[in-house]
Amino acid sequence: MYKLYHQIIPVSAYHVTMKPVIYGSIISRILKIKTANAISGLGYNFTENRRGFVKKVMVQFMKWGFNKENNYLIFENEDDLNELQNLGIVSAKNKIQLIKGVGVNLQKYKYEDEIKKERIVILLPTRMLWDKGVKEFVEAAKLLKDRYQGKVFFELCGMVDTNNIEGVPESYL
Repeated sequence: MYKLYHQIIPVSAYHVTMKPVIYGSIISRILKIKTANAISGLGYNFTENRRGFVKKVMVQFMKWGFNKENNYLIFENEDDLNELQNLGIVSAKNKIQLIKGVGVNLQKYKYEDEIKKERIVILLPTRMLWDKGVKEFVEAAKLLKDRYQGKVFFELCGMVDTNNIEGVPESYL
């Protein structure tokens, strides 16, 4: 990323999700590039009051990377903004925007009455992690199996992540 930014020298950079936000902010600070960082969620290391080494490193990198002029932070929820403010990550130099998410445009995609189909497929596209709701999805499928036998199919679609402690074992899947 550094090599690419150094070669291109962009006027500004837009980073989405935690790894690009952290790495991009550090690189952009070094190269004096304006940044807009979309923080769609803080990720696993910020769940359930975790205090591990990785979180400590992330916090230090964010403090240093975000502490610069022309750094815009876009949050999709107030909890994430409050968490980073409480950790002293969000700097007074930052310009902050809180948005209501990046959901569906309800003007373009209006509600329609139920579509009558013989078979409905319900898909969960995600990495196979417990904290992404895989267990709840499977439990819901089991609950509805008898009631909608042969009419509703539940499908998991995503990578198995054996390196993550929240990873769902292949035996479960």
